[in-house]
Amino acid sequence: MDPAELTEKAVEIMQRGDNHIDCGSQSKIYAISEKVVFKIYAAYFNRQQRSRQISEHELAVGQELYRQGVQVPEYYGLFSPVQDSGLAWGLFMERLEGVTPARFQIFSAKIDTVEKDRYLLYAEAERQYQEQTGKIESLGYQINDSSLHSNTLFNIQKKKLYFFDLEDWKKA
Repeated sequence: MDPAELTEKAVEIMQRGDNHIDCGSQSKIYAISEKVVFKIYAAYFNRQQRSRQISEHELAVGQELYRQGVQVPEYYGLFSPVQDSGLAWGLFMERLEGVTPARFQIFSAKIDTVEKDRYLLYAEAERQYQEQTGKIESLGYQINDSSLHSNTLFNIQKKKLYFFDLEDWKKA
């Protein structure tokens, strides 16, 4: 993935104001393609330097964890804003497909076939969450702002749980 080409596409998308797929408290995510998204840290904070530090940190953490086999998106590089564009820094990463595991949780005692399938998916997500958090902690990271119900996605087709939003994760 060529960062210059990705940046050019990202700026075009931002200028058109389309392809917005999600947002958090500090960032917005836009689709570049079926496989790539860019996450841009909120320009409305008007802190270019801070958005650069956050982006560089998440990129470094994400790339290290991905290399170590942790289930996080693949990180491709930094989005550096075009001069005078008013955009903040961000990063390019793999587009994840999935749902939050909380959607599988069952709170009733009666379980039919569909509910049983949801229960099994939830149990698998929970098993992977425990496995992955153990791996992350063994690599020396403190997990912040993530739980089985927050900043994780479960891909039903792949039966795989992913962690994302790593900007607050720190080495212990």
